[in-house]
Amino acid sequence: MSTIPKDGESEILEVFEECQLNNLSHDRLCVKLKNIYDNTRFTHFADDFFELCRYSLVSSERSSYRERTIDFITKFALFCGKSDDSSQDTLNNRLLLKLFLFCIKYNECPNPAVRFRCMQIIHKLLDGIGDNGIMPEELYRTLQSILLRRVYDTKVSVRVEAIQALSRMQDPTDAECPVVEAFIWLTRHDPTAEVRRAALAAMVLTTRTLPSLVERCRDLADNVRRAAYKLLASRGILRPLSIAKRIRILQDGLSDRSEEVRKATKELVLAWFNGTNRDPVLLLRRLDPEGDPSTSQKALDSLFEMLPLDDLLKVVQEWSPNYLNSDRILKSDCLTPEATFFWRALVEFIHKRQTNVDDTTTTTIKSAVHLEHEDEENNPLQRLADLVQPSVSVYVDLAKSVVDKLVQTVLAQEFDEKAIEQECVVEQILSMAGSLDLSDEFGRRRLVSLVHDWITSQQVSGTLAPQLLKLHAILEPSLRRRINSVIEMISELCDPVEPQNSLRSAISVPVESNENCCLTKETECTNLQPALSKKKEISIRLKIASLEVRMNELNEALHDCVSRKEFERATELRDACNKLDIERTELLQELRGNIGISADKPPVSLSPGSDEQIKNENRDDLNTENPDGGTNNDKNDGDDDNEADAVEDATQSLIKRCSSSVLFKANRMAALIIQQSPTLWSLPASLRSLLDSLILPSMQHQDVAVRNQAILALGLCCTMDLPLTLQYIHVFYSAMRVDHLMISETALGCIIDCLLIYGFRPFHDANINPNSRLVPTDTIIVDEDDDDEEEQNIKASKHDYAVLTRQTSQDSTDLSHSYPQGMLVRCDEMSKTAYRLLKPITSLLEKESDDGLRSTGALGLAKLLIYDRIVSSHILSLLLLLWFNPSSEESPQLRRGLAYFFADYACANGVGMDAFEHQSALTNAVLPTLTTLIRAPASSPLSEVEPNDVASLLARLTDTTHLKSRSEGKNSTTNQEGKDIINNDNEDSRPSSNKSKMISSTGQIDEKIINPHHDRLVSILATEVLKAPQSAEAKLYLRMIFQLRPSTENIKIHKELLTLIDSMSKFADRSLNLMLHRFRKQLVEKMERLGIDSTTLNESILSENENDKVNTSPLHDNDDDSNHTLMNNEGIQQSQPTLLGSARVNFHLVNSSEHHIIERNQGNATMIFSQSNRTISAGNNPLLDKSSHQNLLDFSDDDDDEIDCDLTPTSKSAVSNTNPSSKQIKPKKNTEIADSHPKNVNNNLEKKTIQ
Repeated sequence: MSTIPKDGESEILEVFEECQLNNLSHDRLCVKLKNIYDNTRFTHFADDFFELCRYSLVSSERSSYRERTIDFITKFALFCGKSDDSSQDTLNNRLLLKLFLFCIKYNECPNPAVRFRCMQIIHKLLDGIGDNGIMPEELYRTLQSILLRRVYDTKVSVRVEAIQALSRMQDPTDAECPVVEAFIWLTRHDPTAEVRRAALAAMVLTTRTLPSLVERCRDLADNVRRAAYKLLASRGILRPLSIAKRIRILQDGLSDRSEEVRKATKELVLAWFNGTNRDPVLLLRRLDPEGDPSTSQKALDSLFEMLPLDDLLKVVQEWSPNYLNSDRILKSDCLTPEATFFWRALVEFIHKRQTNVDDTTTTTIKSAVHLEHEDEENNPLQRLADLVQPSVSVYVDLAKSVVDKLVQTVLAQEFDEKAIEQECVVEQILSMAGSLDLSDEFGRRRLVSLVHDWITSQQVSGTLAPQLLKLHAILEPSLRRRINSVIEMISELCDPVEPQNSLRSAISVPVESNENCCLTKETECTNLQPALSKKKEISIRLKIASLEVRMNELNEALHDCVSRKEFERATELRDACNKLDIERTELLQELRGNIGISADKPPVSLSPGSDEQIKNENRDDLNTENPDGGTNNDKNDGDDDNEADAVEDATQSLIKRCSSSVLFKANRMAALIIQQSPTLWSLPASLRSLLDSLILPSMQHQDVAVRNQAILALGLCCTMDLPLTLQYIHVFYSAMRVDHLMISETALGCIIDCLLIYGFRPFHDANINPNSRLVPTDTIIVDEDDDDEEEQNIKASKHDYAVLTRQTSQDSTDLSHSYPQGMLVRCDEMSKTAYRLLKPITSLLEKESDDGLRSTGALGLAKLLIYDRIVSSHILSLLLLLWFNPSSEESPQLRRGLAYFFADYACANGVGMDAFEHQSALTNAVLPTLTTLIRAPASSPLSEVEPNDVASLLARLTDTTHLKSRSEGKNSTTNQEGKDIINNDNEDSRPSSNKSKMISSTGQIDEKIINPHHDRLVSILATEVLKAPQSAEAKLYLRMIFQLRPSTENIKIHKELLTLIDSMSKFADRSLNLMLHRFRKQLVEKMERLGIDSTTLNESILSENENDKVNTSPLHDNDDDSNHTLMNNEGIQQSQPTLLGSARVNFHLVNSSEHHIIERNQGNATMIFSQSNRTISAGNNPLLDKSSHQNLLDFSDDDDDEIDCDLTPTSKSAVSNTNPSSKQIKPKKNTEIADSHPKNVNNNLEKKTIQ
C-alpha cells in the first residue's frame, strides 16, 4: 500500500460532498470509498478521513446536510468491516475501532456541539453493529463509562443521544447494572421532559424498571405520559400490575386533559383486551367493577370506541352463546358482577348509538330513510341489538328473581362476599332498564308495580334506593306526580298496611315464623283498639294523607298572604286550616282510637315559622281585624305543651316502630328525590310533610347512618326554603361540632350550601348566632352575655370579613347613596355576623382536624370566596397555608381544588373589577402568610414549606398587568405572557423567562404599567425590611420585592426602592449585596428609559403633593361615614384576564413548568439548577403534583442577564459543574459510577456480546 495521492484526497472530499445531497447514493459512495480504503495505507487514509469528519462535529444544527454526512460516516465505518459473506467482523474492523476512539477522545470537548455529534455517532454505530455484534472488553467498558458520564451532561441533546446509545449496553438481568440505575434516576429526576421520555423508551421493562414506568404515567409533561402509556400498550403488560395500579393507570389516563394521552390510554385498554383473548368478562375480572365501577365503565366505553362495529359484532357473537340464553338474558350460572356489568354497558352503548342514528335520520330526506330501513338486516348495530337486548317482560322476570334472591340472602344474614356480588348484580340489572324498549304496555305496568313493591318493602336494602328512584323517574316523567308518589311510598314504607305478596315467596320458613311472632305481638298491643278492615284502614290513611297535603298548601298560602300583608285572606286560610285539622283529628281517632285528642287543637304548622311569623309580625293587625283573635291566641298558647308531647310521642313511636334499615332507606329516598330533581326549586308541600313525620325524628336515632341521611335530607330541604334554614341552621352547627365525623362532614356541607344560596343578609336580619340555643317556641334566643375575649376577636376581625351583596331596587331606595341595580356592594354591618358564622369553619383549618372535614371546610370557604359572598384576606391566608402544608399531601382533591381556586380567584371569572378586588384581598394576605411560615416552629409541618415559593406565587397572583381588556383578550397571547409560557420539549427554543420579575422583565420593558397592588406591596414590605434589616424575614421580603412590578409612573415607589437599596447595602452580606447591586442597576436603567433623572429624584419627590397616595382597592377603604362601599374602581377598565388563558370558573390550570436556560459563554455550556423557578401559564402540565406542589410558581433568584434558569423541583438533587473539561451532572448516589471501572485495563482483548 502507498500514501494517498493528491487525486485520492480530492476523491475522498468529493465523496463527502456528494453524500450530503441524497441518502440513496450512500451505498454507491461506500463502495467507491472502500476502493480507496483498500488501495491506501490505513494511517494515511484515517488521517484524511477523520480530518473531514471533524468538520461535521463543530455544529449541532440538525440540518439535512449535516445529518446525511453523519449517516454516511457511520455507514461507511460499518461497511468496512463486512466480509465477503456480508457478515460483520467488528474485531477486525480497524476503521470502526478508530472511529470509536475518535469519539471517545472528543466526548469531553467544551463545545456542546462536538459532544452531541460524538454521542450521535456512537449511538448510530452501536445500532448498526447488530444483535450479534461483539467488541473488545476494554472498548466496551470505556464506552459505557463515557456514556454514563454523558447522560448527566448539561446539554439536553447530548443526554438524549447518550441515553439512546446506552440502551444497547444495559444488562436487565443484573440487579446492580449501572446503566439501568442511571435510567431509573433520569426518569424520576431529570428536569427535561425529552430526557425523561428517552430514558423511558431506552429501559428494558423488568420487575425493577416497571415501577418507574408506572410513575411516569403521572409525569408533568404530556409527551412523557403519552410515552409511558404507549410503552405499556406496546408490551401489553397486565399481569405484573396489581388491580389497584391498573385502576389508577386507567383512571389517570382516561381522564387526562391531553387528547394524545387519552388516545394512548385507549390503545392500552385495547392491548389489555387482546391480551385476555378478546374476552370482555375476563378483562373486567382484571379490573374492579364492584369497587370502582366508573373506571371500568370508562374502560368499556373506550373499548367500544376503539373497536369497529364489525369487530365488536364478532366479539359479541363469540360471547353471547356462553352467557346469554334464548331470551337474551344472562344464564343463572353466569350472573356474576363482571358479566352483568358488561351486558349492561353493551346494552346502553347500543341504545345510545341507536338514539344518535335516529336523531340523524330525522334530518335526512325520506328516500334516505327508506334505504336505511331496507338495509336494516345488514346493519351491525341492529344485529348487535338482536343479540343482547331483551324484552321488557323477560327483563322484569329476571329483575324480580335477582332481587328476591338478594332479599333472601339479607334475611338469612349472610353478609359475605357473595352477598356483595349479588347486590352488585342487582344494581347493574336495575340500571339497564333505561336502555330497554318500554313501549310494551303490559311489561311496563308489571315493572311499575314491581318498582312500587321494592320501594315500599322493608326487606329491600336501602343501598338500592338510587337505582330504584332512577327507574321510577323513567317510568314517571312528571316531576310533581313523581314526588307525590315517592312520598306516599315512603309513608307506606314506614307504616306498612299489608305484607308484599310479591316478596313473600322469597322469604324462607324460619323467617316466616319470626314474622308471625312479630305480628302476634302487634296484635296483643292493639287489642284495645277497634278492629278495622284492611280496605277501610287504607281508605282512612289515604284521606289523612290528602288532608295533610291540603293543610300544607294552605299553610304556604297563609305564609304568602302574611308576607304581602293580606291579613283578611290570611284569617280565612287559618280558619280553613283549622277545619281540615278537625277532620284529620276525627280520622285519627277512628284509625287509632286516640279519644284524648281534642277537636279544638290548632293545626300543626307544617310550614316552619309561619304561625310564629304571624304572631310576631302582625299580631296587632290581626287583633284589629278579628276581635276574638286574642282568645284564639291564648287557646293556642295553652295547647303548646300538648302539641310538644304529641310530637315527642310520634318521634318515639316512629323510632320504635321502624328498624334502622327502614329509616335509613326512607331518609335516603327523601334526599335522593331532591338530588335527582334538578328542576325542583322550591320545597313542595308533600316533601314538607316529611319533616315532622320522618326527617326530624330520625335525627334523634342512635344509628349513625340514619342520622347522617336525616341531616342530609334536612339540608337539602333547607336549600329550597329560607325560613326552614333560619330555623334549623343551629342544628347543623351543633352536629358539626359534637356529632360523629361522618355527620359533621355532611352538616358542614349543608352549612356551606345554605350560605352560598342565601348569603349572609338573612342570617344577619334574623340575628343568627351559631352558639344560640332553642326554646320550646322554636324561636332562637341569642345569648347577649358573650365572653369578652370573643367580642374582642370579633371587633378585631370583623373588618377583614367583608360581606358582599348585590344591589336591588329596594336597597337603592333605602340607601342614601344611589347605586345601580345589580352592583356588588360591601355591607360592613354584616361583618360581625359573617365572623360568627364562619369562625367554626375556619377553626377547622387552623387546628389538626380530620382530613375529610378539613377538606370540606376549605373547599367550602373557597366557594364562598369565588362566588363573592365574602372577601377575607384571613381566609385566603389560611387556604394558602393549607395548600402548601405537607400534611395535605394525602388529600389530592383538596390540593387540586385549591389550585383551581387560586387561578380562578385571581382572574375573578372574567370580570375585571372583581379581579381587582380579589387581588387586593390577596395583597392583604401576603404579610400574614409569610410571617406565619417564617415563624412556624420546628415541630410544625409548615416549617418544611419554602417561603420563597409562596412569595413567588403571591407576586404572580397579585400582578394587575395580567388582567387584559376584553378586546385584547380575544388575541390572548401578549408579549409579557408569552415570556411566561415555556416550551418543555426543546431547550434550545425556549425563550428567556422573566427571571427576576423585579421591575420588569429583562430586555424591552412595557411602556406603561399600572400595578397598584405591587405598589402597595413594595411600601409594606420595604417598611418591614427596614424594621429588622438583618432578620430572616428581611431577606425573604427583599426577594419578593425583586419579583414585583410596580407602576411605571409611580415615582414615589421608585424613590422608596432606592432608599431601601441604600439602607440595606449597609447590612447585606456578599450574596445579598450582589443582588442589591443588580437590582439597583436595573432600577436606574428603567428610570432612565422613563425619563427620570435618578440624581434629581429626591427633589422631584419633595415637590410633589404630600397627600398623593398609592391607588389602592376601594374594598379596603376605612371610611366610617358609609356602610356600603362600591366594589368598583374607575381607574381600572373592565377587562378579561389572560393570566392562564380563558377566564372561566374551574377552567384555568395552575401548573409547574419545567425548562432549562443555557448560558453560552465562550463556547461553554453550563446548566444552572435552581429549585425556585416556576411560572403560572396556560401550558399543558397537570394542575398540581403532590411531589412538586411546594415549588409551584417560583422564579429564579439569579438576576444575571445571561444566566436564567427555570427548572422543576427534581433539579434539587442535581449539581452544576462549570468546569469546561468536565461537562456533566451526577446524582449523589451515582458518583461512584465513573470511578467503579478499573483505570488500567488489561491488554488482552476479551469478547463481550452487546445486549
